[in-house]
Amino acid sequence: MHIGAKTFKNIDWWMLLLVETGSLSMYLLWQVRLSGADTTQVWNQFAGLVVMNSAGYIAGKLSQKISLAHSFRLLSVIIINVVLCLALAWTTGFWVGIILYLPHVILLGWIQNMYSGALHMSISDNERATVFSLQAAVVACAAIIVGPACGWLTDSYGLGVGMTSTLFFFLIPIIHEIMRALRDKRKK
Repeated sequence: MHIGAKTFKNIDWWMLLLVETGSLSMYLLWQVRLSGADTTQVWNQFAGLVVMNSAGYIAGKLSQKISLAHSFRLLSVIIINVVLCLALAWTTGFWVGIILYLPHVILLGWIQNMYSGALHMSISDNERATVFSLQAAVVACAAIIVGPACGWLTDSYGLGVGMTSTLFFFLIPIIHEIMRALRDKRKK
């Protein structure tokens, strides 16, 4: 089977794509969200980047210690992440933003690691580079569309609307994990 066709039939590829696309509005607008504080933009950006790097490290450690592997835990983590995104988008204050941003990035990294790991396990070594390159290209294309849309929504309706505009992409992984859990329960 052709690598492209095989890739598009892999459900974990699609879930990873949806999670990454769903988080684009947060990724694109977190700096704007933190800039409303009394500190300078440089320090806000520095603090956000420290949080991102720390969260990435923590997410990696969590992925090694606690498996999400298509379980109720994964569903819970996705839902908690969406709630954190909503809270981050609609609250004010630098420290509140940082406190909400840290667990959001940790949970998002944990979710991405789970889907990425599942995708790694389902493809052969000689297909891996092509599959993940295709994944990155599709996310980049989504960002080309999502970026201006988030900016327009932010300018027209406010930062909260802009930051939450892509969260609906998380609905499909949530529904998928609920369906998977129900299917697994019926099998038992």
